[in-house]
Amino acid sequence: MSMNKQEIKKVLKNYSSIDRIIETKNRQLCRLISLRERLCSGSNNFCNSINWDKELEKFVLEDIKVLILSIDNLISQREFIENMVNFLNEFDRRLITLRYFLNKSVISISLIINYSESTVYRKLKIIIEQLGMRNYCD
Repeated sequence: MSMNKQEIKKVLKNYSSIDRIIETKNRQLCRLISLRERLCSGSNNFCNSINWDKELEKFVLEDIKVLILSIDNLISQREFIENMVNFLNEFDRRLITLRYFLNKSVISISLIINYSESTVYRKLKIIIEQLGMRNYCD
């Protein structure tokens, strides 16, 4: 499956937020695992009934499964993006990293790499077109 320029840009822009989302979901997962451990140990004080404990544990386990699937999906997205740009040469990868992963403006990039803004813009456009011409499997 090939992607158009807008889809490529959207995927690249999502990269910078994926790690933050994974980190947040991992914290949520740790809290749920801790809650499950307290439920299983019988040391909780908020339920007097064993049935309530079992029901709560069932919900917590379901939430844990959902979070794990979500984290796995995000990791897959991150790996897809990394694989997508791996075939680029080092300079092109640097441009993509600055523009999409680090959210630098074209002006900032031009100052960093000492190229004109128009050259940076044109080069980014060519890179996006190259990425769009590649086939990506689901």
